[in-house]
Amino acid sequence: MQLRRRALLALIVPASALSATGLGVPLPTHAAPPSLPLSHSFTEVLAAGNNSPQAYTVTQPFAGVAVGDVFGNGQQKVVAAFPDGNVVLLNSALGVDNGAWPRSAGPGPVHASPTLADLDGSGHMQIITTSDSGIVNVWNGDGTSYPGWPQTSHPLASNFPPGFFSAVAVGDLFGNGAKELVAGGWDHTLYAWDRNGHILSGFPINLFDTIWDTPTLADMEHLGQMDIIIGSDSSGGSTEPYPPGGVYWAFRPNGGRLPWTQTTDQVPWASPAVADLHNTHQNTIVAGSGIFYNDPAGRGVNVWGEDGGHQWTGATGGRNFASPAIGHLQGPSGTQDVVETSQDGAVYAWDPNGHLLWSRSLGLGNLFGAPIIAPVDGSGNNGVWIGAGNHLVAFDAFGNTVSDTVVAGGIWSNPTVASLDGSTLSVIVTSQGSTGNPQAENHWVVSSYQIPGSNAGMLNPVAKQQWPTFHGNMQRTGNNLGKLGPPPPPAPGVPGYWMTASDGGIFNFNVPYYGSMGGTILNKPIVGLARTKDGGGYWEVATDGGIFSFGDAVFRGSTGNIRLNQPIVGMAATPSGNGYWMVASDGGVFSFGDAVFHGSTGNIHLNQPIVGMAPTPSGNGYWLVASDGGIFSFGDAVFHGSTGNIHLNQPIVGMAAVPGGGGYWMVASDGGIFSFGNAVFHGSTGNIHLNQPIVGMAPSATGNGYWMTASDGGIFTFGDAVYLGSTGAIHLNQPVKGMASWG
Repeated sequence: MQLRRRALLALIVPASALSATGLGVPLPTHAAPPSLPLSHSFTEVLAAGNNSPQAYTVTQPFAGVAVGDVFGNGQQKVVAAFPDGNVVLLNSALGVDNGAWPRSAGPGPVHASPTLADLDGSGHMQIITTSDSGIVNVWNGDGTSYPGWPQTSHPLASNFPPGFFSAVAVGDLFGNGAKELVAGGWDHTLYAWDRNGHILSGFPINLFDTIWDTPTLADMEHLGQMDIIIGSDSSGGSTEPYPPGGVYWAFRPNGGRLPWTQTTDQVPWASPAVADLHNTHQNTIVAGSGIFYNDPAGRGVNVWGEDGGHQWTGATGGRNFASPAIGHLQGPSGTQDVVETSQDGAVYAWDPNGHLLWSRSLGLGNLFGAPIIAPVDGSGNNGVWIGAGNHLVAFDAFGNTVSDTVVAGGIWSNPTVASLDGSTLSVIVTSQGSTGNPQAENHWVVSSYQIPGSNAGMLNPVAKQQWPTFHGNMQRTGNNLGKLGPPPPPAPGVPGYWMTASDGGIFNFNVPYYGSMGGTILNKPIVGLARTKDGGGYWEVATDGGIFSFGDAVFRGSTGNIRLNQPIVGMAATPSGNGYWMVASDGGVFSFGDAVFHGSTGNIHLNQPIVGMAPTPSGNGYWLVASDGGIFSFGDAVFHGSTGNIHLNQPIVGMAAVPGGGGYWMVASDGGIFSFGNAVFHGSTGNIHLNQPIVGMAPSATGNGYWMTASDGGIFTFGDAVYLGSTGAIHLNQPVKGMASWG
C-alpha cells in the first residue's frame, strides 16, 4: 500500500548527513592494513534540473556494477547505474564506451545492480535494468533497445507504487535453452517475461504486498528447470494470507506454486541466495531480513532446505538489509559458508551448520551493501569484500583484515571482483561522491582497484565456490549451482518410502525427492504411485490415466486423452522399470512400455470395484483386488485366496505382493490385514481407532514386514518395516492416496 511504502522507504534514509551514522570514522591506526591504489574511476554528475534524487525517497546508490564481455570480442565492459536514473556502459579503464551511453532507465533512480545476459545465444550480452518508475529496459551494447523492450509494471491498484527495487534475474527456466527474465515489484507483483518481453503463461502473480528482493532461480525439484524463490512483505490482516512479517514463496516456471513457503517476523528485503552448503546435491536457501518492523525482528540469517525444513538461524546483532553471500572459506573441500552484513555495523561468517566462524565490527555505521566472496590478495584464496561507510574492506577466510581502502563517499552497494584486463583481478565499487546526505548528493563515483598479486585464473565462481558480485553472478540468479537434475537413487538395503497426495504432492522419507505435481492444476486427481527399479524415480497416475514421471522414470504412455469407461484406481511398474500397467475400477488394464497385457475384468460384471493391483516378480502376470477382497489373477500370478466371500468390517483399499511372489496381503480402510500364500501376518490396526482411514500399503524389501499409510499421511509399521516419519501431524492440502517403498 502506498502510504505504508512511503513509511518503509523513509526508514533507510538517514535524517542527517552520513557522518551521523558513523560514515567516515577511520579504523584504529595501530592496526591499519594496507590501502589499495586507485586504478581507474568514473564520475556520474547530476545535471542541473535532471531527474534529481531529491524528488524520490530512496536516494542511495544501491546499484553495484556488472562486468562482462558485452560485444563478444573478449573485451570486458562495466555497466553502472545511478540514482539519477542513468545507466552507462564503460570500458575496462572506466571511460564511457561509446556515444550511445549513458541511457536513461526512466524517471527516478535505478536501485538494483544491472543484469548482463546473452538472451539469444548470439555471444553478445544484453544490459538489463529496472527503475523506480516501473520500467524494465533491455539494451544492446550499442544502446539500442532489444526487441520487445522496454516493458512496464502493471500495478493492481492505483495506490500501489509502480517501481522496482529488485534486479532482474535471468535464467533458463524451462530447461530448453531459452532465457527468461524475472523481477518483483513494489506493486506486489511477480513478473516473468520471455526474451522478447512477452509475459509468461501463469504470470504475473499477486504476492499481496510489496516486493523488494531480487528473485532467486533454483532447480528446487531436481527436474532440470529453474524454479523461482522470492520474498514479499506481509502486513497480515484480512487482505493478506500470512501474518505480519515476511513471506518467502516458490513457484515453478509455469507459475504453479511449489509446496515450499516460509514466514518470518521481518520483511524480506535481503534477496535470498541458494547453494549446496553440504555438498550433498541439495539446494539450501539462505535469507537475510529487512528493516521495516522494529528491532529486534529480523536479527538473523535463516537457512532452509529444499524440503522446507528450517536448518538453522545465524544470529546477528542487528537487522539485515543485504543479500547474503555463499562460498567456500574454511572447512572441508566442497562445503560452503555463509556471510552477511548487518545493521549493527558487523560482518558475520558461519559454517554450513550455522556455527559462527567469525564476526568483525568496524565501527563504520550501519552496513547496507551485500558482501561478496572472492580472492582478496595474491594467494588466490577466497576472502570477503564489503563496503563499510566510505571504506572498501577485504578480509581473509579467517576474518583478518587484508586491505582497507578509503573511497570518495558512502558505499551502499556491493563490491564486484572481476578481471578487467584479462590478466589480473580488480575490485570495482560504486559510492557517493561525498560523505554527505545521499538525498543531497549530486555525483557518484565508480572506482576500480587492482588486487595485488592476483591473476584472472583465480576467479572461477563455480569451480572455486565464489560469490564475486551481487546475487552471485551477472545474471543475478542468486545461485551458482545451475540445474541440479535428479539426485542419485537411494542406497540398496536402506529403507524408505514415498507417499502421494491427490493433488500430486509427494512426501519422501529417507528416500530422494524427484519432483511432484503439487501446486500444478491437474485435470483429474492423482490416485497412485509406483517407483522405478533402482528407486531413482517414480510415476504418479491420475484417475483419467494421466501419467507424470519424475527422476529416472520414463513416460511410456497414458490414457489421459482416451475416454475411459471407469476411472483409473492404481498402477504397478514392471520389474525392469521399463513399463507399467494401470488398472481401472472395472478391472480394465492398460499396459505401456514392456508391460504385457495378460487379461482384465473389463468385460466381467464385478460384485465390487477393483481398488488396486500388484505384479508378479517375473512381470509375466498380475493380481487385481476388489474392495470386497476378491482376487483376480492373470498370467503367471497364482491365486492364493481372497476375502470375496467373507463379510468385512471395512472395504479393501489396496494390496501388496510378497517379494518372491508366493503370496500377498490385502489391507482394509480400517487397517485390517489379510494374508494369503506365504505372506505372513505381522500385525494390523484393525482394532485401533484411526484418525483417518488407511489408503494403501507397501512391503519391506525382505517381505518380513509392511507399511500402511492413512489419508492424513499417518504411517503404521509392522514386522521389519521401519518408521521413518509421516505427515500425520501436518495439515495437508489434499489427502494421501498411496505409497511406494524402498529397501
